[in-house]
Amino acid sequence: MNNNPAYNVANWIDDCICSCMNQDMNLGDEFEIIVVNDGSSDDTMEHLITYGNNIIIVEQSNAGVSAARNNGLKCAKGEYIWFIDGDDYIEPNVIYNKVYNYRVRRDSAMQSRNSLAHTRWLDSMLLMHESYMDIWVNHLGEISEKEKVYLQERINWSSANLLLGAMRLGKVKRTDILQYLESINCYPYPFLVGRISYKYGLKI
Repeated sequence: MNNNPAYNVANWIDDCICSCMNQDMNLGDEFEIIVVNDGSSDDTMEHLITYGNNIIIVEQSNAGVSAARNNGLKCAKGEYIWFIDGDDYIEPNVIYNKVYNYRVRRDSAMQSRNSLAHTRWLDSMLLMHESYMDIWVNHLGEISEKEKVYLQERINWSSANLLLGAMRLGKVKRTDILQYLESINCYPYPFLVGRISYKYGLKI
């Protein structure tokens, strides 16, 4: 699933959506495109409606990218999520070639519970997250406002990867990661609180 927050991106949203559609997977059956119109005041919405049933449109008053992503997640049907900004684009066939092969395919690192590659990947993600948090806690006054926004995005991104990665681990490692996220109040998707078991992973 592609989740695209959109705020006043009329000049770019067509490139974004078309790039998401330009994949060698079956749109509607194998993946979906959700676009959250974050209270745009330009003609972003007029562009969105031209795609008809090819995309799912979620409308909200302007509340920022985090709220837009969470609202998009609430109506998502897929198991895996990819956030894409409305003024960005992705490469042709990247969902299958990179995301599917890495995360979804049965013998990929993300799918194999006992995979050494997955454990190493998650450990590196944890180190990355800890380094971001160190800057946020101890050096925030030393960076610009633009860098703060970027840093927050990286914290959210790495938190989400840790959370999704932890679901595929055994109880001990999963517990360590979930407790770490909870201890620093960095749980990326509030609506999942209480739905993830330390012992069993995601509870549907």
